[in-house]
Amino acid sequence: MKKILMVTGIILVFVVYSFAGFNFDLWGGFTTVGMKEINDEYIDQTQDSFYNWFISHGMTPDITSNRIGAGYNVGINISYSPVNFISFGIKTGYINAGGSIKLSASNIIREQNITTTLVPLMSGISGQFAFSDIPVSLGAGIYAGYGFAGCRIERKITTGSITNTEWLSADGGTFIADIFTKAGYKFLSWLCAGLTLGYRVATVNEMKVSQKSSDGFLGVPVGEVLPDIDGNPAEFDYSGFVVNAFIEFSI
Repeated sequence: MKKILMVTGIILVFVVYSFAGFNFDLWGGFTTVGMKEINDEYIDQTQDSFYNWFISHGMTPDITSNRIGAGYNVGINISYSPVNFISFGIKTGYINAGGSIKLSASNIIREQNITTTLVPLMSGISGQFAFSDIPVSLGAGIYAGYGFAGCRIERKITTGSITNTEWLSADGGTFIADIFTKAGYKFLSWLCAGLTLGYRVATVNEMKVSQKSSDGFLGVPVGEVLPDIDGNPAEFDYSGFVVNAFIEFSI
């Protein structure tokens, strides 16, 4: 039994020293996005089309519209600190921002929902300064990499109790970069929590349709690029400000 405990202790010590200097961050919060071209074509233009349909049938619809402008992001960051004030790391996450329109009159509802996502894979460097007399630290950093983007457009037309749903999915990718500042409070030697404020640069120049419910939906075949209001490739702009809360575990 003593030998087992001794071996277990040696393994634990080896694991701790092997990962010494590593930090594991979990974060999540609010982000803004651009999406002007997507809003113009797939929110505003579609709303006008729905509205004109109702008017042409002698109805004035109630309208609910939410343009794509903000969303949420969550993720994890793993970094290594060779010295106390600098870290090298990798991070990944999930960014989600959506919009919708809904027009209704009598027993007829026409609605369209759009969800845009981005999964970044990045590496970077950050630095921090820890105050000696209070358990507070300030830092800043920059990360860059590649983002895997996705989009789903879903349209529902309901007449009475009958609903017809059509949808398509598209995907693409782009270079992505984050610059941020952070402030943290150290509750324990291995536990810190705080806030980050940053800005993301990420613009997907085009997305291609990968799946769809029917050939006729939106008139874009599988494998073709989603167009903007002028017929050019629609630009998905994920750039925007980011405000996150984080919790950091240090070894």
